Amino acid sequence: MQVFAHDRTIRFRDFSEFYDAINERRAPFAAIRSDAYQISSDAKINLIEIQPATDIHIAGEFDENHFEVTYCLSGCLVIDDKHYGWRAFQANQLSVTQKLRSSASLIFRGGQPFRGIIFESARETLSSVLGDECAWLWDETALPGDPCERADMYLGRAAPSDIMSAFFQISGCDYPPKIKRPFVRNKIVEILLRIAARGLPPDKSRSRLGEFETERIKRIPGILMERIDSPPTIREIARELSLNSTAMKKGFTEIFGAPIYAHHRNLCLELAAGMLLDTKKAVAEIAIDTGYSGSASFCNAFKKRYRVSPNQYRRKGEPRQ
Repeated sequence: MQVFAHDRTIRFRDFSEFYDAINERRAPFAAIRSDAYQISSDAKINLIEIQPATDIHIAGEFDENHFEVTYCLSGCLVIDDKHYGWRAFQANQLSVTQKLRSSASLIFRGGQPFRGIIFESARETLSSVLGDECAWLWDETALPGDPCERADMYLGRAAPSDIMSAFFQISGCDYPPKIKRPFVRNKIVEILLRIAARGLPPDKSRSRLGEFETERIKRIPGILMERIDSPPTIREIARELSLNSTAMKKGFTEIFGAPIYAHHRNLCLELAAGMLLDTKKAVAEIAIDTGYSGSASFCNAFKKRYRVSPNQYRRKGEPRQ
């Protein structure tokens, strides 16, 4: 298997190639720590910490039996999924994946550390972790219907305080190995049951867009983030994607729940929030990096979104090691 760099980006064909590079100590592109706990024959929990020196792209293929829960403790990564589009995944965001066969890329941004917890299981053997009764409860309350209608869960949402606390207990557990594995397993069961108990609602906005239009519109966030210094206009995006601009704007709001540039500004602010906590860059530098012309406009937008100034947000963040 070959690992190659292009435009200062390290790319891996799959996760196996990525982990092989780590295990063989061929990872000068990042400082990485990964702890894995096998809790059944088809289920495991990974605690991963990565400090990438450059952008890292990892491709992945998932079949309809793939089940995953991911929680971001701190930092940021980008998820680019064939079905669900592009998303910046940030601190205290939770994602639940149960979907049809799909392909996706995880993108770690250079200079932006990431700490997260990932639970993976074969969907058909989830009962080996939850038990038959709890697995049935999960099916009934948490993930009814077509997995493609559950994009709101996959794309990431803020975790409630009780679920956040359970993940931090996993992260901070210092028990001996013989006790730690069952402790972590029980916490994962608790997390899944808490999600099920909340009955996370399905996305009620059903788009009437065709498959072609939907696939093209889901490219828009990525297009804007790739050209963050000089984002294209609505007309330029529509021309590039071969779409009617009016239908494109309406369709984007149906899919993402906000107009194109409002959604883009929110993504930029999410990236800025991660950079405030995970880098030592000055506020003015972060403003430029996230597409703002100056620190004044950035600070106003940030305070409107997060109710505190960028410096106050940084001071409130937990200290990083």
